[in-house]
Amino acid sequence: MVQQSKWQHEGASAPFFDRFKDGQDGPRPGDDQLYLDKHAYLESIEIHVAQLLNTRCPLPLDQYQALIDAAHPHTYPKLYGLPDFSFYDGSNEQSWPVLRRYIQNALRLFEPRLYDTTVKVHTYDREAQSLTLTITGDVKMGSYIFPVSFAINVDNLALKQHPGIKVT
Repeated sequence: MVQQSKWQHEGASAPFFDRFKDGQDGPRPGDDQLYLDKHAYLESIEIHVAQLLNTRCPLPLDQYQALIDAAHPHTYPKLYGLPDFSFYDGSNEQSWPVLRRYIQNALRLFEPRLYDTTVKVHTYDREAQSLTLTITGDVKMGSYIFPVSFAINVDNLALKQHPGIKVT
């Protein structure tokens, strides 16, 4: 049997941690989990974005801002997630530009498969303490670039199921 190189597969390589599922020790050569088709690739992005935006950065806001302003902020894993924005009033639409900036920054630093992003905040659910937003941008998969759009809830509760990512 002739083994194909990674350049001969359709799809894209699975992100490193996506390869470790169901308690397996890791992928084996030729394992289907090494490569994702378009649907699985987009689903992987959506799951990671939901985890990223529903994780709070452990740094105080002033330290977070200082590291963001540094020359190479991607070298600081402590920046993962969003800074604590509990002191912002989510129902006040004047707070949304700041929250959008935090979200776009997190996407820029920690989701390299998604770029040229735009974040639009739609609503704030006071009872659930969550923002509903739409993220649009471009995804590069192999030699293809295509626009995508998906909805995400950003909240202080446990991760919820999010609607699927849509190719626009």
